Amino acid sequence: MTTCFDSQFSVYKIFTQDKPLNIFSQPRSMVEYWCTTIESNIIDQKLDADVFLGLQHLQHFIPLIPTYKEISKVASNIWVFGLPYSGLPQLTHIHYIPISAEEQLSNELFCVAYNDRFSRAVATIEIPRHHHFNPSVHFQGVVTLSRPVVANAHQQLRQFISSM
Repeated sequence: MTTCFDSQFSVYKIFTQDKPLNIFSQPRSMVEYWCTTIESNIIDQKLDADVFLGLQHLQHFIPLIPTYKEISKVASNIWVFGLPYSGLPQLTHIHYIPISAEEQLSNELFCVAYNDRFSRAVATIEIPRHHHFNPSVHFQGVVTLSRPVVANAHQQLRQFISSM
């Protein structure tokens, strides 16, 4: 089952449409580390931020549940995107957004957090294995603290969710 309206919607494309110079290529573990730094900031600063998390597969959320229980104590809206998984608990302020393998978001890892005083984002897309020599999965993406860039992504993500 899919809930997304526009199968070509891409968080990665939102952040790279202006062709930024800070594009990187890293393994999944490094992308997860950058997401963890955003999550830690939200918890440590007790920020009521909107959080959008793209994990490719919703089952990847299972090890993050303790962290997101803490985030949900301060953040009023958390949306988690990924391929469906039925074993997830219902948690306060956390909304699971199942996507299909045909949707662009299924190729992306991202964490976007925004409020009136905090803006952070990591937005990546999986690089096909034939485009690099490392056997591990790699992602190309952007890390940004730019308020206008993150605000734009926040607005587009909110519109995307409301169109579903």
